[in-house]
Amino acid sequence: MRPLVFILASAALLAAGARQATKNPSAPATASGPAAAPAVKPLGEDPFASLALPYGVGPRVSDRAAWGALPLDRAQIIGSAAAELAKPAPVWGEAEYLAYFSTGSREPHGKPFRDRLHRAGLFTLAAGLSGEDRFVRAAVAEMELILSEPTWVIPAHDGKKQENLRGQVVDIDLGVVMRAWTLATAGWVLDEKLAPEFRSRLKTELHRRSIAPYLRRLDGDNSLCKWVFWQGNWNAVCHAGIIGAALYASPDRAEIERIVAGMQATIEKSFHGHAEDGYCSEGIMYHNYGFGHYANLAELLHRASRGAVDLFANPRIRAIAAFPTRFEVFDQRFPSFADTPYGSRAQRGLQSLLAYRLNDPTLLPPALRVSEKPYTYGDGSLIYDTLLVATTPPPPPLESAEWSPRHEFTSGGVLIVRPLAPGDATLGAAFKGGHNAELHNHNDVGTYAIAVGDSFPVTDVGSEIYSKDSFNENRYKRPINNSRGHNVPVVDGALQREGRDAAARVLRREFSPPEDLWELDLTDCYPAGKLVSLRREFRYVRDAADPRVEITDRFEFSSPATYENAFMTLGAWEKRPDGSLAFTHGRNTLVLSISAAAPFTVTEDALTGQNLPNKLRATRVGLDFPAPALRGEVRYVFRPSTSPAAARTGAR
Repeated sequence: MRPLVFILASAALLAAGARQATKNPSAPATASGPAAAPAVKPLGEDPFASLALPYGVGPRVSDRAAWGALPLDRAQIIGSAAAELAKPAPVWGEAEYLAYFSTGSREPHGKPFRDRLHRAGLFTLAAGLSGEDRFVRAAVAEMELILSEPTWVIPAHDGKKQENLRGQVVDIDLGVVMRAWTLATAGWVLDEKLAPEFRSRLKTELHRRSIAPYLRRLDGDNSLCKWVFWQGNWNAVCHAGIIGAALYASPDRAEIERIVAGMQATIEKSFHGHAEDGYCSEGIMYHNYGFGHYANLAELLHRASRGAVDLFANPRIRAIAAFPTRFEVFDQRFPSFADTPYGSRAQRGLQSLLAYRLNDPTLLPPALRVSEKPYTYGDGSLIYDTLLVATTPPPPPLESAEWSPRHEFTSGGVLIVRPLAPGDATLGAAFKGGHNAELHNHNDVGTYAIAVGDSFPVTDVGSEIYSKDSFNENRYKRPINNSRGHNVPVVDGALQREGRDAAARVLRREFSPPEDLWELDLTDCYPAGKLVSLRREFRYVRDAADPRVEITDRFEFSSPATYENAFMTLGAWEKRPDGSLAFTHGRNTLVLSISAAAPFTVTEDALTGQNLPNKLRATRVGLDFPAPALRGEVRYVFRPSTSPAAARTGAR
């Protein structure tokens, strides 16, 4: 059976509210001035001629046989729903909404906002699986709360005057569309269990909040739905929610066709976060979220139109769909580059749906083929995703595991290196080039993450929980976002600069079974100043007796200047008597040996003010070379070890 949940970590649903992090991270990627409404192309012959409205995903609650056949974890879902029945309903009001504008925190509004969404889906699934009216009543009660909210727009996406909250504007954002498709799915499933007056109210509110504003945008109202011209995940997520709601709430097939045509005019902007080779600069979590909604939308329309509208036919889809299998270092171990929380993984449901629809079993690798495990519904799950995947046939059988000891994303600028044998988790790594104007960018060109077993003892620490400074002029004042919070040098006291010109060039790539070498020129990533050249060489050695990662920095200045380096860890570290450094995270340890002609000191920086999800704490272990030099070479060798670091031992 295919795992289905489209899990968004608690920080990830907050992350869903982010715009692209470019040089001006809060601005959409459009030309100055109001954007014109998208050119809507006619669909031609009616693709929905045979479609009966309303339409939704999953069986109706009255279809007991269909619910009994769904590969869902009945005990887990009903048990979780019963436990939620005993809890008070999540409460939010104006005070929680406005807290964002005074404190910058999304959580006072975000937690009850997420909890209501989760409970509405959970109670609906429990009603379908059990047929019990108590869960129907609970689902309706949760939906009533959501319908009574003054706005579904997330505070971070409302203006400073809170025009959506005040009812002066009804616009569409990520919060609106996830609520819209969730409630549309619940309404479709519960069907005749809903009172006629409630069903009517539900459809009216769905149309008012998520369909009518989009139609006004198509009519030329440039003040609404500005995301239609933004590049990144908003386009796919918002269109998916609007169309999911319209198929249920709109009685007008012509209106639906107009919305679908409007979507087709701009949907490819959602691919901007993916390079031509499929690499997602926003990280694995945003791939799951943005492209996951694209896949859900594609599947919904494929079914509703009987294949007449086929978003899977886009030639870029196969490379994007293969991103997770090419990006992982080991079994479900992914580097947390960009705005991805540490520990994020590929989504089984998404990859299963893609493997089926694209008829490519390699998109669902062996680790994700949990054939005997029913699907659960956890925090952050979305009911429309759950039911889309649960009602998708299984993908084709996998004849043999596809395994490569490396994968280079030549367009994305990332190299993944692995052992020769599948299942060997002794040592692997991800090396990052790219540039500093990516979507959800961090100034991190030249960084890396080194994996041992099930963790990354030296790592990219990933995204912080979003706040009001995450996407404004203060973004790169945060060390987690600027280069101080990454495994890259500080050159003559300067951090990396931002922008598209701050880019790496690949100087050498020499790949072979025994070892892979990848050398980058990082010179352009730093202010010119005295810097003449900075090169970083990555070498991954597949030696059964001595597996290792070697990193060599070579630098040259026009006049004497300083060089520093850093190593980020989420675990313990210590300096050992032989001068080596040990980094331990979980059960896994890396030992670092340093070769340098000049003397250096080791320092610790706890990065005051960091706000990582899941109570993680990052430590920056610095390497300072205080004596200015004209040129230099420093070599770092990382080896896995069975001797863990004793503790985080403080500054030295």
